[in-house]
Amino acid sequence: MKLEEKLSELEERREHMKIVNAAWRKAGKPAPDKAEAWTPVGEALGLTTEGLQKLRLQAARGFASDSPYPAYALTNIGSEVRRIRVRIEELRAAEGAQRIEEDHGACRMIEDPDDNRVRLFFDGKPSDAVRALLKRSGFRWSRYEGAWQRQLNNAGRAAARNVVRELKEARS
Repeated sequence: MKLEEKLSELEERREHMKIVNAAWRKAGKPAPDKAEAWTPVGEALGLTTEGLQKLRLQAARGFASDSPYPAYALTNIGSEVRRIRVRIEELRAAEGAQRIEEDHGACRMIEDPDDNRVRLFFDGKPSDAVRALLKRSGFRWSRYEGAWQRQLNNAGRAAARNVVRELKEARS
């Protein structure tokens, strides 16, 4: 799965950043323009002279922070890792999900995990007020499906149920 590959790449990159920062701190936090002071960093990381030169250049570019890799960069990667893990869990949960069809009188609701969509089907074109409600709830018209749809997730399910509830209340 592509997301798992991206997750492992991000985790490896984050670990690399942590190791570089740790080696830099252990070497006494040398400034980027002090080449000889960076020698212990290169030795600790097993870098060639060219690799060390690239690291010093990278550190010089972003040296407004306290380390070669600033804290915000590690935080950003960490949040991206968490986001991808959640997305992978959602996709795995959706793999076993079944297609659900419910008729609510005013419309028919279908949860289609194969397309990752929740769809609302109407008999004919809904009124302006109903279309406004659908748009407000995040639904978009699909000519291909002939239905109003949005992504199938917990928010999409809740939005579909709210639309159905409001349509039933309006009919009463």
